[in-house]
This record gives sequence, structure tokens and C-alpha cells, in this order.
Amino acid sequence: MNFARYLHRGHQRNIPHLVAKFLDIQDGVFILHPTKRKFLSKYQYFQQQKGLAEAMIKGNEDIWIRWCFGKSGRDGKISEETIQEYIRCYKIENTPATGASYYRAMRHDMKRWMELGGRKLTMPSLYIYGNKDMVIIPEYLNHIEDCFDQLEVKQVDADHFLQEEKPEIVAKLLNDFLL
Repeated sequence: MNFARYLHRGHQRNIPHLVAKFLDIQDGVFILHPTKRKFLSKYQYFQQQKGLAEAMIKGNEDIWIRWCFGKSGRDGKISEETIQEYIRCYKIENTPATGASYYRAMRHDMKRWMELGGRKLTMPSLYIYGNKDMVIIPEYLNHIEDCFDQLEVKQVDADHFLQEEKPEIVAKLLNDFLL
């Protein structure tokens, strides 16, 4: 596809820019039907569309991975070696579909998660989060102690991909918890 411009309809306004970026669209029409579920992010909605991630990412793995890592990748918080490994993996057949499967299963998992409401998980649990994450926000921790009998919460000075930004710290926290 090589278009000069595109038109977008729907409320997921950033997705057409991704389409344009990944498919080199410069002219054309892109229609994305808005979701009725307000909790879905644009990224989640993109991943849930059957075949879309697979079609857009293939051949554009470098662009995709660098977009996903965003500022953390550009600022060097995530090593170039790590970025290259993700690019290599995304070039493996079916990796984009596998990555999207988590988001495609969300609506099916909702019922199961709703059934767990009000129950406490009894196994020892560790929750590690990046305190600069714009996706997993601190409010997600509200009432987390109501869900676990034994919970350790550890904060890392990192963004969303904390295991990539601070692998040594995350590994130490996991080892301390598991050993």
C-alpha cells in the first residue's frame, strides 16, 4: 500500500497514524468502528482486531518495537541489544498473533475474573511495578491488599517495561521473593 493521504472514522484517533506509519499509507481510507467498551485502550483495541496486528507488523518489526518501547527506547533506558532481540523475535512467524492473543482473550477472561471478585488469593504474591508507568497507574494498587493474603508490593524507578529497563533490579526482587 502506498497512498498519499487517508481518512479516518471512529474514536480511536491514534490508530490511523499507526496504520499510516506501518503500511506507508499516504492516501486512502481507513475506517475503524468504535468500541462500546470504554475501558479498552487504543492499543488494546488495535491488538484485538483479528489479523490487523499480523498484517501491519510483518515487515515492519523495527518500527513496531521502537513504537512500543517509545521514549524509554529512544532515551536508552532499554538497551539497543534488547530492542534488537525483540525485533528478531517479532520476525518469527506468528509472533505478532501470539502477542495479540492476550488482548484478544480479554473479553473471554472477563467472566472468569468477575467470578474471582471478593475472593482472596492465598499464595504468597509479589507485585512489582514501575513508578513512572503511564499504563499501569498507582490507582491500580487501591485495595490490592483485599485480593491477597500474602502480598509484597515493590516499586521500581522505571516506566512500563521495567523488566527491560531495570533487569538486574527486577531479577533481584524475584530472587529475593522466590528463594
